[in-house]
Amino acid sequence: MKTLLLNFWHKNPAFLYGLAALIGASGALYSLHILILPFAILCLSLIFNWRRLFLMCAVASGTFVYTGTLYQNPALPEEGVVGIADVSFSSISESSTHFGKRWMYKGIILQFDGEDHHYQRLPITLTLPVKKEVQRPEANHSYRIKGRLKSRGSGRYLFIPSKGEPWFPLVGTWSAAEGRFQAKQTIAHYIQRHIADRRVATFLAGVTTGDFDDKLMTVEFGRFGLQHIMAISGFHFAITASVFGFFLRFLLGRQAATICLIFLLTLYCLFLGGSASVVRAWMMVLIILCGLALRRSGGSGINALGLALFILVLWDPINVTGLGFQFSFVTTAAILLLFETLDHCLGDVFTQRYLFETVRMDKWNQHAYCILTGFRQALALTLAVNVVALPMTLFYFQKFPLLSLLYNLFFPFLVSISMLLLIIGLMLFMIPGISAIVHLINTHYTHFVLSFTQSMPPQVDIVWYVPEFSAVWVIGYLSLLLVLGILLKECLSNNNIKIKLFIFS
Repeated sequence: MKTLLLNFWHKNPAFLYGLAALIGASGALYSLHILILPFAILCLSLIFNWRRLFLMCAVASGTFVYTGTLYQNPALPEEGVVGIADVSFSSISESSTHFGKRWMYKGIILQFDGEDHHYQRLPITLTLPVKKEVQRPEANHSYRIKGRLKSRGSGRYLFIPSKGEPWFPLVGTWSAAEGRFQAKQTIAHYIQRHIADRRVATFLAGVTTGDFDDKLMTVEFGRFGLQHIMAISGFHFAITASVFGFFLRFLLGRQAATICLIFLLTLYCLFLGGSASVVRAWMMVLIILCGLALRRSGGSGINALGLALFILVLWDPINVTGLGFQFSFVTTAAILLLFETLDHCLGDVFTQRYLFETVRMDKWNQHAYCILTGFRQALALTLAVNVVALPMTLFYFQKFPLLSLLYNLFFPFLVSISMLLLIIGLMLFMIPGISAIVHLINTHYTHFVLSFTQSMPPQVDIVWYVPEFSAVWVIGYLSLLLVLGILLKECLSNNNIKIKLFIFS
């Protein structure tokens, strides 16, 4: 075990230091005692490598001090505090609520001055009612606003502007939030003009821009554990990179196509915004593509994940409090650590064959084998994701839709075809006739896909409910699963231990 762990950290140092940074930032924002187990596990795994152990502790300690200095995380009274805030916005969107449509601004309070309260760098959400007769303030620079600051928990805050008080633009400030919002609106309107089915257009615009405003669709997807499809992540980046990379390889050489793909995906990241899941996916793809452009190995996916984790924590430690950040990194790590092992173990049920055996089969058996292989890999992927997503979902929401285990076997693949057709249709906008045909095909196909969530009666819903439980259990479980995943991955890569016996004995 000692050798396996040391070998893993030797091959994936960025992942080690990314975890150390995560522990340090979480310790400053949450409670230290719940992080004792994961920190102890990292220390014990490095007990025979003092140099790496010292560096890991230094990163964790440094991130702890850095986060504690950067964020105050004040405890506010329930009614909040009134004062004047300098606010910088990072995003704006239109959201439907029980009280009608509202503009939702997200950003950071650079400085807050109240009568007896003075704070800096607090992440906030600010909302305004949508009124046709009133023009909203543009989110293209920072403002000085009078209002009330209230706590939302987990280190995040709500800022309520005082009615009738003007917003004063801060001279010399600029934000890309307004331009990004306008670009998303342009793309969404284009899709809505060319997709006749309103529901299909809303869905395709949402998976393209990352902004979903259809509450009914959100509820329907939530019934089957498909919310991750509605949030831009590595799934969307992988499809986009595959499509653009495929066409660029036809037009350009391999290296030139890779460089152009890096540029296009960077623009896509800027278009989507700086959410943790978007930046994580962009950075992982970027690291691999840069390796290809330089004709070198892009490194392992685990290392790329660790580097993205390390940079995101340093860029803005408050990221660790976001559900998107937590689910994105934990599920990606589970896929990278467990998928290969689970796929290998499922080979006893769905027999894996060598290529020379496959080519000797007749056509029917070849097609059947390809289908079973796809099903085996989809099952391994679903198990890898849900082994971590299940306890996290139960912790945050106290319920888990069991049908998500079935739906995640096939629904993401069906959606990927919708996205593929949409991207092709958008790329052919200069040839209106062909583009219209592609959009028409996609309209009917996506309508069929969405029927899997829309047409299901409530009687099929099977939901597992649990009472609230401590975060210590979740963190302890994930920590032990991390060690198990590392050991199994190393066993499989070294091929020196019978992996099935290691698991089931």
